[in-house]
Amino acid sequence: MAVLHVAAELEPIKRAGELAKWVREVVLEEGGRVLLLGYEGRRAIDGIEVVGGGALPRVPVSDVLEEAFMELFTTLAEVPYRLDPSGIELVEGHEWRGGLVAYVLAKRLGVPFRFSIYTREEERGGWGFVSEAVKSVEAFLEREADEVVERRSGRVSKTRAASRESRLEYEVLHISWEYPPHMVGGLGRAVVSMVHKLSEITRTAVLTIGLPGRVEDEERGLLTILRVDPFTLRTTGLISWVYAFNALMVAKALSKGLRPRLLHAHDWLSAPAAVALKHLLRVPLVATIHATEYGRSRGSISTPMQQQIHYWEWRLTYEAWKVFVCSGAMRGEVLAAFALPRDKVIVLPNGIDLESFDAYSPAP
Repeated sequence: MAVLHVAAELEPIKRAGELAKWVREVVLEEGGRVLLLGYEGRRAIDGIEVVGGGALPRVPVSDVLEEAFMELFTTLAEVPYRLDPSGIELVEGHEWRGGLVAYVLAKRLGVPFRFSIYTREEERGGWGFVSEAVKSVEAFLEREADEVVERRSGRVSKTRAASRESRLEYEVLHISWEYPPHMVGGLGRAVVSMVHKLSEITRTAVLTIGLPGRVEDEERGLLTILRVDPFTLRTTGLISWVYAFNALMVAKALSKGLRPRLLHAHDWLSAPAAVALKHLLRVPLVATIHATEYGRSRGSISTPMQQQIHYWEWRLTYEAWKVFVCSGAMRGEVLAAFALPRDKVIVLPNGIDLESFDAYSPAP
């Protein structure tokens, strides 16, 4: 069986501990190819091809979970251009960092996902919020894997047949963290108006998050609403929480076989998923910027959280073919914050649905 191994460490290229040696032993025994996370290059080790997943952006992170998710989204955007997927029959993720990437790639390729465990977080003696979050990721990957192998004992604890749903084609797939019943501000209302009007004339989908107990998908005529549970994984703060539900949105889109003709992302909270899907599905991307960290902070981007938000806002506007804003003032803010070509940013003013006022009568 042709295996694609996904790992964060591999001796002698990248080593932080014993994992690098263990992964090398398994790879040499099983054969196949290796996707090495956080590595910028390509080489061979004893006849095994090793392809780098791409260097991480120089953006400060607060903990290992944020770093792992940054690794995930960097790799998903790079791997279509670095790795020929032909012949891959199984994707194997080594430990939780390799497992995250392998889980999504297996969805994209429609092949089984094997999760290889060498040590668990509990054995490594971790503690605190970060450790609990890592345990949550490990448990999730064990649940989702088609096969789990505990490498030290050789025990296979779970096997099942991989499945994939049929291909679903849409004209536009909107990716937004706000959509009813999860509404926070004006972004959600703008998305609702857009997709409802679009779905009157063409097949439209929304990829979003739900609320606890309310994560069901919906079909409303030409409109499909796909939701993920944003609390599936424990996280360490806002940034890692956003990364987690973006990863789940990518996995859901791939497992459902979504094939839109256009992606439309809304603000940084959907940027990681949008950028990954643009490259994995090779479809054009447009973005609506409703607000920026640059504007909220009056140009002061200093903390790791601010720098990551600003990075994803920039990355989204860089990757998008066109960027939409609702006013001339917002256009000026976006141009100043991200140094975009002026013809890339288009003003689409907010509209008013006059019919919505018909139900109200003037006060006597």
